[in-house]
Amino acid sequence: MLTKTRILFIIGAVATLLAALAAQPAPELSRRDGPIRIGFPPWVGFDIILYAERTGLFERHGLDVELIRFDESSDVARALMEGSVELGFTSLGTLVCNHDGTPLDVVLVTNTSSGADGIAAARGVHTVPDLRGLRVGCKMDAINRLVLAEALEHHGLTLDDVTIVDLSNDAASAQLRQGSIDAAVLWEPKLTVLADDIGGSVIHRTSDLESLVLDVLLARSAFASSNSDEIERVRAVWFDLLDAVEREPDAVFGVCAESLQQPPEGFARAWTGIRPCGRALNARLLGDDFDRTLRDIAAKLDLPAPTPVGAFQSRVGDSE
Repeated sequence: MLTKTRILFIIGAVATLLAALAAQPAPELSRRDGPIRIGFPPWVGFDIILYAERTGLFERHGLDVELIRFDESSDVARALMEGSVELGFTSLGTLVCNHDGTPLDVVLVTNTSSGADGIAAARGVHTVPDLRGLRVGCKMDAINRLVLAEALEHHGLTLDDVTIVDLSNDAASAQLRQGSIDAAVLWEPKLTVLADDIGGSVIHRTSDLESLVLDVLLARSAFASSNSDEIERVRAVWFDLLDAVEREPDAVFGVCAESLQQPPEGFARAWTGIRPCGRALNARLLGDDFDRTLRDIAAKLDLPAPTPVGAFQSRVGDSE
């Protein structure tokens, strides 16, 4: 028969064990039932993935994928770190602004910005130096912050030389129209359209300098290491997608524009402001210079470099 002392000892031991288990971090599920969830924000360099969905490109590579569109690139980064999606399209700048210490891998560099991002300014504001002391609408936890920091640095200024109003793209566009702010950091096609509509001008584009605006596809490190075959297939879809753009751009842009209920010519025009990253460029950008690039971006943003963030090492050669 158990004595009262023995019973109390057993209860105490069980309570101690349960407390110890509760204190342990929950194991991360490296695989889940159902499709691979891929998040992406509104951006021509990411919206192109809709062609893969609409034409069965994922299925031809043996993938079951669910595309989830978010309002902002920062929303994608946070959803990825929270585990709401397995993969997420965002930018390295946005990652630096939002990283919470979750181990992540960059599995693909999708494109570099070459004019598609910039600053639209009101009438009378003609150059970046004219922004000194003015109000600039800029989403501070997203890539907009890097675009602004690069532009100012290129002209000998810093973020402290302007009054930053932390606004989403839509809110910044609305306030620039209303005259509440003097400039807004945006991307195409909204960048040019808004500047024309208000009688202002685009005073900076990423093509004005050697920009560090790099758009990427991220995965949680545990998922990438446990599902490298799926990662390789997703990468293959991207490269096939770029091949399709080369072969039949009108068809690809038409499918994407129809999905988004946009005019195809606007989609095609916005695409000209980016440099798509194929196999060879991925091999270089995810190679030995990756850590330095990440540190350079963090330095421009005056933020610590995110860790642990690594580059997914493809088993397949990245030669074109």
